[in-house]
Amino acid sequence: MFTVLNFFLISWNFADAQVQIIDQSDRAPIPFVHVISEEGIIIGTSDIEGIIDLREIIEVKTDSVSFQHISYQNKTVSKEKLIRGKKVELTKRNILIPEIVVSSQSQPVYLVLKGFYRSYQIENGVPKYYTDGIVEYYISKNKLKNRVLQHRSFRNKKLEAAEKKRINTVSMVVAGVPYIDAKTSIDALDKDYIISDRSEKRIILKENSEVGAVSYDSQSNMAVVNVDLIAPAKEKENSLFNYTSKITGINIIENYKSPDLINLEKVDLVSRKEYRKIFFKHKKEKDFTEIDGLHEFYVLDKKYLYKSDLKSIDLSSFFGLSRSSEYIDAYWNDLEKYGIEKLPEYIEKLLGTTLTKY
Repeated sequence: MFTVLNFFLISWNFADAQVQIIDQSDRAPIPFVHVISEEGIIIGTSDIEGIIDLREIIEVKTDSVSFQHISYQNKTVSKEKLIRGKKVELTKRNILIPEIVVSSQSQPVYLVLKGFYRSYQIENGVPKYYTDGIVEYYISKNKLKNRVLQHRSFRNKKLEAAEKKRINTVSMVVAGVPYIDAKTSIDALDKDYIISDRSEKRIILKENSEVGAVSYDSQSNMAVVNVDLIAPAKEKENSLFNYTSKITGINIIENYKSPDLINLEKVDLVSRKEYRKIFFKHKKEKDFTEIDGLHEFYVLDKKYLYKSDLKSIDLSSFFGLSRSSEYIDAYWNDLEKYGIEKLPEYIEKLLGTTLTKY
């Protein structure tokens, strides 16, 4: 049957194969927005100017797509409408900004950030792992540890079974408790990066190319950091023990409760999102395995602790995937009261079907 969508595909000008994702209020471009298909696959990511290449999306068999960003409400758009349009507008979500009480006693040793996390992994275009939970991060002297209070984990049994049949069974698992770094994403940059002040925002440069920015969002009164840690290179290759990985993207977004774009502090962190795209293989394997990893963290509470407060607390340096589920309440149903967007519906429907709980 010849549909309206087929007509647009035939008459579409591939020379103009892009769409820009913008803020509904100030019309500013939104970098690192993810486009998710009906199968729960990440099929596109906007660049630093909010531009998405439509050619990748057109090739995917999906009638509609979902746009997802840590600072905005999820939005679902039909593929037909996406092809016809030049812009996609996203609406900011209402963000809960927790307060912290500063002690008048001696200098505390630990900053504790308690919050909700979720992590999602796709392998060769098929959902493989999902995990979420409530975690406390303990930060002291640029060191990071965690304590997971509740969590649930899901896996794709078919992918795991097929994996066990391979000769080389070592696989890369990127899903798990997000590693949020003890430093801000700006302080964690190495000497290869230069920050240039321009009008109302700070531009992050590497090799004279713009790879990110620190800007002020007047609507939420927050500082927003966006940075691609691989750009301007197309990929970063690593080899170890007969395995090779090629990282083609590490995009980080951080929101801080601060109007100060220069002196950001970890205590002011409100939310963080990281996306990684990796290709991984053993030297005896012909093809690379394509891996997409998406990690989010939202601060719900924060406090300072002294060393004596940790006597009965067991901290962990493990940030991987726990192959179990332990929780005392349905914390995932309380997200909206904290201003956290629900999972995109295309990922939500996978839980309990394609992905089964550990």
